[in-house]
Amino acid sequence: MQNLKLREKMKNMVYEQNQQGLGTTDRKCDLYFNVVMLSDDEPTTPSDGKAVEEINKNLLKPIILDSNRSLESCEGINLVCQQVLSLLSSFSGVFEGDKVDGSGDGSGGEGGDMGMFVSLDLTDKLLRQLEDPLVVVSGALPDWVKVVPAICSSVFSLRARRILLERGGFGVSRAVFRQQETKVNVSDLRRRINAINARANALMEEAFSPDMSDPAAIQIQANELYNLEEQLRAQVATAFKRQRWAEHWLQSAKGVVSRENILSDGKQFMESYANNARANRRRLEIQFKGESGFDAAAGEQAGVTRGFYSDVARAFSEIGAAGVDLWIADVDSEGGQKEIIPTPRAEGDSEPGLFPRPIGRGNKDYKEVCDLFKFMGRVFAAAMRDGFLVPLHLSCAFWRVLRGGEGEELRDGDLPRPSFLGGGVYALTKFMSKIEKIDVNRDITRREKMKRREELENDPGFGREYLGQNYDLSFLDYIENKTFIDPLSAGEEGCHELKPGGREIAVTSENCAEYCSLCKKFILSDGIVGQARAFRSGFNDFIPAHFALNLFSPREIRLELSGNSEVSNWTEEDIRNLFSLVVEGGGGVLWL
Repeated sequence: MQNLKLREKMKNMVYEQNQQGLGTTDRKCDLYFNVVMLSDDEPTTPSDGKAVEEINKNLLKPIILDSNRSLESCEGINLVCQQVLSLLSSFSGVFEGDKVDGSGDGSGGEGGDMGMFVSLDLTDKLLRQLEDPLVVVSGALPDWVKVVPAICSSVFSLRARRILLERGGFGVSRAVFRQQETKVNVSDLRRRINAINARANALMEEAFSPDMSDPAAIQIQANELYNLEEQLRAQVATAFKRQRWAEHWLQSAKGVVSRENILSDGKQFMESYANNARANRRRLEIQFKGESGFDAAAGEQAGVTRGFYSDVARAFSEIGAAGVDLWIADVDSEGGQKEIIPTPRAEGDSEPGLFPRPIGRGNKDYKEVCDLFKFMGRVFAAAMRDGFLVPLHLSCAFWRVLRGGEGEELRDGDLPRPSFLGGGVYALTKFMSKIEKIDVNRDITRREKMKRREELENDPGFGREYLGQNYDLSFLDYIENKTFIDPLSAGEEGCHELKPGGREIAVTSENCAEYCSLCKKFILSDGIVGQARAFRSGFNDFIPAHFALNLFSPREIRLELSGNSEVSNWTEEDIRNLFSLVVEGGGGVLWL
């Protein structure tokens, strides 16, 4: 029933938009398409009231990507089209919490229920634009190609948006390289070349090791592999000649870091790499101090660089590795090793993820924290550009902030979940909403209101119902000794005051609503804006954040940049593909 009501309200909203003097839809418009509502047998998840409220709020926002690019600046997009895209963007925002499975087939399967918004006509039109090599590499793509997918990404398939990012967001050199790889299908040959080269290099290192008893035999094996590599390279050259393409390679920028000091060394190297206008356009390759060799290959076989991104992610998620507190997270101290446990948000269907620990500008660690988030943004952008994953699973709520910039407003459901660190704020917010209902109830007397409030405030079931604990605890007992300071750092030296003199202001039942409001403002806005700004600044050093991040939903970004944190339904073939590469040639099958 709620589904039918929601659909009916959406239809009415579309009808009203078309009746406000906008005229009839121009079918000659470049981006014209019909808004097709869901059929009765298709499921929807949001409740009627919440969905419509979210849509109404989003419709008030201007359709602007950044200060220089908006729908209004795109030739061929008339006023009706702008209204339709605004509506679709709002509708898809309601369903933004739905999961994606990354199948990439261009239909609903590639984005969970978000696939219901995909327009096949618009997707085909975008792909046709991206198929023209001259237009892509010359940067002559029409404005709408970059603006519309970033503003209303849900109407394009996930595959199309990936191609757009590869050919329109990574620079001319990578655009040429991607076009080349599409037109001349030599990826299998290249994988074999890279694997053979890596194996041959390993054999040569083994031959010159002091423990090798018969180095000549090992060198012979290595030379055979080098000869096979040359034969395969000749096949690649023939394939390019047949297609009349000149083979294009990406140059590399190589860096050396220490595993023991990976955050400090990595931050210093990334600073130099990002600020070198000539080097920062090149593919990044990493070597570890005391370990032999750079990557023998790029892409799927760039094992050393992949290890760098994994080690950086691991260091960021270890307690004390950064020297400052970066995340709101519970700690697993089992076995003497403290590891951060990603926690879910208060919303029931949210996935566990790392959310920044709020910090005030006056905190002594503020600059160091922002510097680390800037480094983090550079790491994510460099990995995204070169086709690597950074297995640091940030919360979808924080990705939403990074996509929308400082103007993005988070909701109560983005607070930490009760029973996890910081979850008390959401518990108090829910409790105070129940108190507020009593206060605004005009059907009961003032004495009855006071009686009901007193009963609720002294009810020992507060701890079980609101905090998710397994013991009795009343609301009044819970707020005892609380003051107007950051609830995550209460008792710590230099903790942030939520209001002037907050350290001396006790939280009571009368001012608890104000306390909750100030806590939410600090945790979801003021206390994380510096980290978000720093992350985007670092990301912008390699890729325009306003373009790349807005092409995907928060869940899609997380999947694209960090991979899937859940392992399920893996087959033997999946595991073999993950841990090894099969190279056919020579004496049969060579496992690496």
